[in-house]
Amino acid sequence: MIALVFLQSVSQATKLVSLLCDLDVFDTIYHAENEQDCSALLQQNPNALSFLPVGFASLCQPSSCWVAVGETTSDALTAFNHSAQGFVHVPFDEKQLECVIQRLTLHCEKAHHRRQYQRLVKGLCIQYGVNEHALLATLRRQHALIKAPGIVSVKAQDGWCCLQPRDIKWIEACGDYMEIHTLDRRLLVRSTLCQLMQKLGHEYYLRCNRSVAVNLDFVDKIDKVGSQLHVILDDGQRFKMSRRYQTPQWHPTKAASMLAELQ
Repeated sequence: MIALVFLQSVSQATKLVSLLCDLDVFDTIYHAENEQDCSALLQQNPNALSFLPVGFASLCQPSSCWVAVGETTSDALTAFNHSAQGFVHVPFDEKQLECVIQRLTLHCEKAHHRRQYQRLVKGLCIQYGVNEHALLATLRRQHALIKAPGIVSVKAQDGWCCLQPRDIKWIEACGDYMEIHTLDRRLLVRSTLCQLMQKLGHEYYLRCNRSVAVNLDFVDKIDKVGSQLHVILDDGQRFKMSRRYQTPQWHPTKAASMLAELQ
């Protein structure tokens, strides 16, 4: 980081430069002796953190990060009306200065990351010949695909095995174990239902009661017997749906309309 100090009082400027050096935060600290030098240094270092008197706010660009140096509350109010990111009182207090620097260092880092992001997005748009909205939409889709688990490994009664989450039809609690029913086998896994669903990916499953979670792709219909709702899979497997799990979690799904009709 680069700091630029320009104060009308030479003694105050020298003291501030000394304090900034003691903080050991900046790679380079410039001490401008007059307004012309300050303006030239600001043009050469547009991302520098500038320490200026309240009356010289006009030297900074609107996007510049600068700290006002003053003596009164009125100076502070004037500084913030001119978009100052901080205010340092004279005479200088080391603790106050350190707090201001810490906050503005974080601000400058975020601004730097935003500039890097904007350059990256602009470069990718030029490379692929698309606008920013199209690029970001594509990246969001790719991110969603990456987040969704592909093959996951679970430790079953016969050792470790790999599963495709979308091939699991339902999961049912069985004592201290979970029964995983896939298209062609049944596995016993020592886990809680919540832990197992988190590992496999919530987008595939919904719980129909405390002990059972079903894969939505295999739900055929929801049936009502008396006041009791049942989730029926395409192979005829039937599970009771607890009232606790009836309303928010089944929307939107292909079973939502059936559920609405039955309620």
